[in-house]
Order: sequence, then C-alpha cells, then structure tokens
Amino acid sequence: MPPMPSPTPTCRLVVLQYNRRDLLERFLPSVVKAANLSSYHCEVTVLDNQSSDDSVDYVRKNFPQVEIYIASENKVLCSFNEYVERCSEDVVILLNNDMELAPSFVDPLMEPFLKDEDVFFVATNEDRSIAKIHYGLLTADMYYQGHEALNQKEGFTLSAGVAAFNRKKFLELGGYDEIFLPGRYEDVDLCYRGWKRGWKGIYQPLSKKMHLGGASFEKVFAHNATQALVFRNAIFFMVKNITDRHIFARFLFWLPVRLVGSIFVGKLFFWQGFLQAIPKLPGALKRRREVKGTFVQSDQWVIDTVNDAWYSLCRSERTRPR
Repeated sequence: MPPMPSPTPTCRLVVLQYNRRDLLERFLPSVVKAANLSSYHCEVTVLDNQSSDDSVDYVRKNFPQVEIYIASENKVLCSFNEYVERCSEDVVILLNNDMELAPSFVDPLMEPFLKDEDVFFVATNEDRSIAKIHYGLLTADMYYQGHEALNQKEGFTLSAGVAAFNRKKFLELGGYDEIFLPGRYEDVDLCYRGWKRGWKGIYQPLSKKMHLGGASFEKVFAHNATQALVFRNAIFFMVKNITDRHIFARFLFWLPVRLVGSIFVGKLFFWQGFLQAIPKLPGALKRRREVKGTFVQSDQWVIDTVNDAWYSLCRSERTRPR
C-alpha cells in the first residue's frame, strides 16, 4: 500500500467544549498528557462553542500551553469545520470534552496514516461499527453479534464519533454537514461519504479512552427530542447518500410502515422526526446532487467491505448474521 507522503505527520488534538468547566477540569489534563507523550509533534486546542460560563478563563489560567479557539457561532459538531480549515496539521484528532485519554492514546491513531494514503479516519478503542440496515435505514451498529471479539482486533469500521482524520480529506468532503444540526448522524454521514469516495476508515483498538458520551447534548435535549432528531437525520442520510436502487426502495417501503407502527406502540417521536424532515427534504436532495459526483464506490461495496470481518466471524461460529 502506498505510504502517506509526509514521513513524520503532525497532529492536533481538538477538544470541543461548551459550558462544561467541570468536564474540562476532570478530563483536559489527560488530553494534554497524551499529547506530550506522543512521539509525533502534537498540539492541543480547546474549541469553545461560545460558552457563557468561565470555561475559557479556566483553560487560560491552568493550561497556558493549550490553544483556545472560540467558534464564531455555536454549530455543535459542525464547529469543527471552521477550526479544521484554519489549522495546518496533517491529522486532526477530534474529541469531546467528556473524554479521558490513555497516556498512549495518540500514536496508535497515527500509524494507519503512515501505512496507507487512502486512510480517511481512524477510530478509537470500542468505536468499531458495522453497517446494518434496520427497517430500511442504514445505521452504524456498535453492539452487533460478536462485537466483543472484533473490538479486540484492528480492521475496518463504518464510522466513528471520536476519530483521527486526514485533514485535507476532511476539508475536501466539506466536513460535517450542517443539514444535520443540531446533531446526530453527522458523523456517520461524513465517514460514509469518505467510504464512497474510495477512502477507508480504520479501527484501532490500541487507542484507549473513557468516554461518558452525550454529556453536553443531553443537558439540552430530552430523550424523545433526541430520538426525533435521530430519525429525522436518518431520513436525511438516506436521501442524501444512498444511490443503490434496492437499498433505497427498502427505505421507501419501510418508512410508512414504521410511521404507522409507531402509533400503536406509542413512539410518536418517529412522527415528530418525520414532520421535522419534510421542510428540509429539498435541501437534502440538493446535497444528494452535490455529493453524488464524488462517489466512486457503491453502497453495497461499502457495506460488504466494512462488514467482511463480521461476516467471517459469523461463518466461523456457524451462525447467521443478525
């Protein structure tokens, strides 16, 4: 496989932060330590999403070596786009503020970029996902049959919420798509577009961390509101990215079935998400026209490539994939 042009790539850890000084106090020291212990030139930035508490002052006083960048507008995960465009490192490791990193976190993430120039992103320990089509919707499933075994091995992954990205490839794809704001599915969308562009997502189990998950998001959105966003954005994802006629037909078939069924089981957040999606469908169709020309791989190729290790595991255990 062709090596990455730069023999010693540089990297930057970017911590997205909004109104959670308590999380910075708890976890930022581990981020700084991981950067300092890396054998690569590695810097740290706190990307602040217009916090109204004293988070920024806390970082300035206690971590003078850490760069602070205040986003021009709070665009949640999409604020990464603004910062990644202005930094110059080869690899950006995009983090949330609710993560504690192992001291050896950085270097394993860098290795795949050195081995293969087609690597787009590298996911961290326990972030290995496969492609599953559930009631017509393509999802990144992390808790599939056999995930405990595959989480111990390096391989392909469909997407990653926390990952190291080739910065130039990230920018070429346009970063996270704002159509998914205020959040959910934008990470799957970005990684999936990278796969269909012909690049790769690698899972690296040696890059370990502890992640609370959704600590800032859950302070703002209730459970049902979050589930409505997930369903709305799953619709956008399918409309925007799926070009396989059979997979898209399954999506169209299951959409009304799921909406009707949700009435009987009391999950009305499906209707909320669907109604929220309707006004923005023209925008999703516009995005489809824009990204379709960048695709060089089919949906089925992506699914089969990402899931190959899972298929092999299921065959070795003589079980059927579920």
